[in-house]
Amino acid sequence: MVIFMSLALQHVEELQQTFRSGRTRSYEWRLQQLQQIIKMLEDHEDRFIDALSKDSGKAAFTSLAGEILFVKSEASYAIKKLKKWMKPTKVGSPLFIWPTKSSIQPTPYGVILIGVAWNFPVQLALGPLVAAIAAGNCAMIKPPSMSPEFCKLIEELIPKYFDNDAIRAFQPQGDDRDNLLSAPFNLILYTGSAHVGRVVMRAAAENLTPVLLELGGKNPCVVTEDAILDATANRIVDAKFMNAGQICVNVDYILVHESIKDQLIAKLVEKLKIQQGDDPQKSLAYSRIISEHHWKRLMGLCEDADVVIGGTGDQADRYIAPTILDNVTVDSKVMEDEVFGPLLPVLTYKTKQDILDVMSRYGKPLCFYIFSKEGPKDPFTADMINSTESGGVGINSVMLHTVNHNLPFGGVGESGMGTYHGKFGFDAFSHPRAICSKSAKIDFDQAYPPYTEENIEGRKKAMRFLIK
Repeated sequence: MVIFMSLALQHVEELQQTFRSGRTRSYEWRLQQLQQIIKMLEDHEDRFIDALSKDSGKAAFTSLAGEILFVKSEASYAIKKLKKWMKPTKVGSPLFIWPTKSSIQPTPYGVILIGVAWNFPVQLALGPLVAAIAAGNCAMIKPPSMSPEFCKLIEELIPKYFDNDAIRAFQPQGDDRDNLLSAPFNLILYTGSAHVGRVVMRAAAENLTPVLLELGGKNPCVVTEDAILDATANRIVDAKFMNAGQICVNVDYILVHESIKDQLIAKLVEKLKIQQGDDPQKSLAYSRIISEHHWKRLMGLCEDADVVIGGTGDQADRYIAPTILDNVTVDSKVMEDEVFGPLLPVLTYKTKQDILDVMSRYGKPLCFYIFSKEGPKDPFTADMINSTESGGVGINSVMLHTVNHNLPFGGVGESGMGTYHGKFGFDAFSHPRAICSKSAKIDFDQAYPPYTEENIEGRKKAMRFLIK
């Protein structure tokens, strides 16, 4: 009888065979594959930028700075640190197991599935790939179906630049969409919506597969009454309207002290006109909305708020003007879910509890931002950070913590689980394997049974002494 295996399962089984062969564990293999990431991006930089522009209307500079250069930085850092990361870490041993030597050996999981979101597909495909390779794993990249040009490009280039027995890009079709998640992966990283994150987690549970989920959420930006408004407005506007607001770590809404709301809004409008010009549709720094569906969704979110600036769009061009919304309440449409677009709702607060009440409606965000004159030295800022939970925090900054490979990136609670980037990515894609070695040259009969009435008290005293 002929047994037909789905293409997804076939890919995973072949990757598992490669992993079992042991070749991905060597320093030389890891180094060479990491170098190929950089080479591929350098050889095809223009093609990646063009693909992202065709898929989502992403501005060329955003593609270069936010995607290509980010990944090259991650890969370069991993190459520099790889030998150190791979070395076992020696740790102490308690006296009662003497004579032993103990260490922790980072060990690859096996075959990793990397599920990629459409908003930053180069970064979200190849950034985790850096970590997977550095840790000695095989990997399958599942590119986003909403980015067809990127899909075609990555499926073309992966076999040309990498060990295709160990690293593949695969866009499942038909039944393979379901088969992919049921395949025996050893770790899954998924970036995207909370809805799909739950689907991934349920499927992973069937195989007891560990998961890393990066899910986003409604990220608040608190602006205190003493914030320096020029810098505050500049940084919020610059970040919020990058990639037309389609960034999971972006500001979702502002909570500004009621005494300075009008001043802040005036500054936001001023900086927006400076950064994007009188006609942002012609700006080289401004991107487009990923699809007509999302264009319609976003345009509908402006209906029950006051448009300060923007609020217009061009459906054929999938363009929505950068928009600032005033007189927004927690019951406004724009506050129902993550905006994920170029709409910036401004709400006010009077007390710390007002902020906590609003944030509690949405669970733990991926990022929490706060602007104040003294930054971390400000008692209110420190109190707000200690009183809230989030994946990361930006003080007088937006998104900068996500590009520092010395910091972990990841969500908590509703915004995800697990962290990566830099060494944190290597650790996330490695199992910390405990190794304990005891000398066979020294052995004491007293360490073993039998236990008798005569020797039991002496044994108890010895154990109490040794565990002090």
